[in-house]
Formats: sequence, structure tokens, C-alpha cells
Amino acid sequence: MTLAEAVKYVAAAYAIIVIVFVAYSMFSARRISALQRELQVLEEAVDKSAKRLGGE
Repeated sequence: MTLAEAVKYVAAAYAIIVIVFVAYSMFSARRISALQRELQVLEEAVDKSAKRLGGE
């Protein structure tokens, strides 16, 4: 294997690693956004429940 062939394989490996990292980051960001929305809904429900019970 020549150096030029080896460079192609190394570049391909790095490209795959970068693609996987970007995909993982995007998936994580979407999941965090969904969890933040869910937390906001839960906080609103707790606030409504507390007001009904005369808490705050």
C-alpha cells in the first residue's frame, strides 16, 4: 500500500468519525429540546395545581 492510498483511508475514517459525531450531536440537541419542552409543561401543570390548592 502506498502512502497516497493510506492517506485516502485515513481521510475516509476521519470523515466517518466526523459524520457520526455530527449526527450524535444533532440527535442529542433534539432530545434536549424535547425534554426542555416537557419540563416546561410539567412546571406549568404543577403551578396550576398549586394555585388550585391555594398554595401560592
